[in-house]
Amino acid sequence: MSEIRRPMGLFDDEDDELLFLEEGTDAPIAEPVDDEPARGLGRLFSRERQEQDYLDAEPVPKEKGPGLLGRLFSVFRRGKSADVVSEAETMTRSEEPGLDFDLDLGLNEDSAIPEIPMPVVPELKANTPLKGDQALEDMLLDSMEETLEEEEEEEKTGFLDGLRARFKKQESAEEKAAAKRKSKMGGFSRVQIIVLAVMGVMVVGVYALLLSAVLGSRSSTPGANTGDQGTNSDVVITVHEGTPVSLDSIETPETPTEIPVTPTVEDEPSGPTPLPTAIPQVSTRFDLQIIENPNDVDLRLQRAQEFMSLKAYSLALADFEYAQILVPERSDVYLGLGQAFFELRRWEEAESAFGTAVSFNQDLKEAHFGLGTLYYYQGRYAEAFKEFDWAAEIDPTFIDAETWLSLTAYQLGDPVEAMGAAERAISVTLSLNERRPLVYVARGWAWSIQDIATPTLAIDNAQGDLLYAYDIAPYDFHVLNALAYFYAQYRPERMAEAEQLARFAKEWAETDLEKAIALQTLGRIYLLEDRKLNAREPLSQASDLAKADGKVALAGLAEELESTFAP
Repeated sequence: MSEIRRPMGLFDDEDDELLFLEEGTDAPIAEPVDDEPARGLGRLFSRERQEQDYLDAEPVPKEKGPGLLGRLFSVFRRGKSADVVSEAETMTRSEEPGLDFDLDLGLNEDSAIPEIPMPVVPELKANTPLKGDQALEDMLLDSMEETLEEEEEEEKTGFLDGLRARFKKQESAEEKAAAKRKSKMGGFSRVQIIVLAVMGVMVVGVYALLLSAVLGSRSSTPGANTGDQGTNSDVVITVHEGTPVSLDSIETPETPTEIPVTPTVEDEPSGPTPLPTAIPQVSTRFDLQIIENPNDVDLRLQRAQEFMSLKAYSLALADFEYAQILVPERSDVYLGLGQAFFELRRWEEAESAFGTAVSFNQDLKEAHFGLGTLYYYQGRYAEAFKEFDWAAEIDPTFIDAETWLSLTAYQLGDPVEAMGAAERAISVTLSLNERRPLVYVARGWAWSIQDIATPTLAIDNAQGDLLYAYDIAPYDFHVLNALAYFYAQYRPERMAEAEQLARFAKEWAETDLEKAIALQTLGRIYLLEDRKLNAREPLSQASDLAKADGKVALAGLAEELESTFAP
């Protein structure tokens, strides 16, 4: 029989060691410590109390450091080899069992040993049954698999998060680039800019079509007027009795839109039947009536006069020419033609038209006045004097005729006629309770050539009338221009003021002809000061503005400009 040593739970008092008893020996056994029963049920019950005390006792804290599972997990995460893990498991299995779990109670082999409850391992789940080493291995494998799954999940999550971050970064970069492009394009997107560009092209195309249609209609119209654009003059004409009409109050469009159509001659003498014309660009209250009755001469003349007042001289000329075709022997038709030709700076045709009007009606004072105005600006003062005088004789209340008669007499150096005509004009204005500045300008010039006791008194009286006219109309072109030239001629100490007044006159001029007169006055002031280089520029501008029939129209302007180039 082999020797089997079993721990019997007996202690030696001196060494505190367990004593072992070999089978088949009769050696005495030492007494148990603390009066504990040596064997039997007493020993068993004492052992149960020890186990219960162990379970109830506080667990002894272990030394700091990772446990078995912690070491295995760390080894796995660091990527160590599998043999290290296997070695750790082998070492764990080979450890000696502790006393608390494998103590033998010293009973016989056949004796029934009550089952001692096993303590719960803190690292394991409470409801997991323990089955020895196999259970520990399974738990370790499960834990390792969970760790692998968690790490794979973390890797996947990290990879997806990286992709998402990269895409978000790319999207944010594209959004910034789009915002930058949008800011460079003025806050508009590409689609909006394309739409705006297409709309702009369409608008330009529509305007181009309209322009081509208008130009085509004008160029295809027979008898279109291609004369130069005229300007206003100082002429004031009375169309009806007591109703003065100024020729210097309107401008002319460059191209007419309505030209009279040559009437067709039918077998029966039913008169001209021209085709109705379209409504022109400048509308009047007579347009619809003329479309319904295109051959009504009176309507044509009325609309032509309204065009003159609107400064649409080319349109007015078209109506006058149409009326001339319908009634070729009416004096008022030729009067209108002369007025339109004058404003269009076609003075040779204007002179012919006025002369034809006088030939049909010698008492037509407006035609005489028109001729006198043409002659005056051209420097033909004797002829102008006759025409103004004739107009004043036809109508003694014709204030404009008397005024310009006085100015012409001053140019001729006739003090008697100059003062007489001016006094008659002032007398008419007083009777009509009117104040016209030009009549006082005329009397001021008349005073300047009077042969009285002292020349100084005459100049003072002239200056008084001019200043009175200035008080009546401080922004009138004729007043400013006359006062500037008067100071330059008779008040050399006020030459700077004369220059300034001439510039003001140019600014308040309403027509190109009036601007040319003001520039001529400014050039004359510079010539009086012997400033030829300064005079050359205003005189050159005046010659460009004052051309009629292709040549300089104002009297003395060409000679004065030529003198600026003389040494």
